[in-house]
Amino acid sequence: MAWGLAGRKLSIGWALALCQYVGFRGKNLTTAVAVMTAESGRYTEAWHENVPGTTQMSTDRGLFQINDKWHVDLEDPFDPISNASYAFWMSSGQYFNAWMAYVNGAHVKYMPLVFAVRVLGLWRRKVRRVERELGTV
Repeated sequence: MAWGLAGRKLSIGWALALCQYVGFRGKNLTTAVAVMTAESGRYTEAWHENVPGTTQMSTDRGLFQINDKWHVDLEDPFDPISNASYAFWMSSGQYFNAWMAYVNGAHVKYMPLVFAVRVLGLWRRKVRRVERELGTV
């Protein structure tokens, strides 16, 4: 398998601001950032090829590792706002079963840290700056 961690690595604070901006709230906000962290390390241009060299190949792209075979309508998967907005749509803001990192529990180890940063609230000032700071990074 081929993969890459590329682009800007978001801090947990910026990831929280981004996910709040697109609609995640409360416990689901914490879960979304933990899933994002487990999926891409919070790298905006992360990618992962699934079954390279076969006709079954697909690529997971961006912060939430949206698959290009099943989600062809995501126009710019490496744009943080587009990727997170699409993840919000996919999850209806609360159902994360589409992500392997959620299903296999890989996100769980990030939950306490994400929750602690969320509770501190210092990231909240960034929410109104998401479009300016993270739009088409």
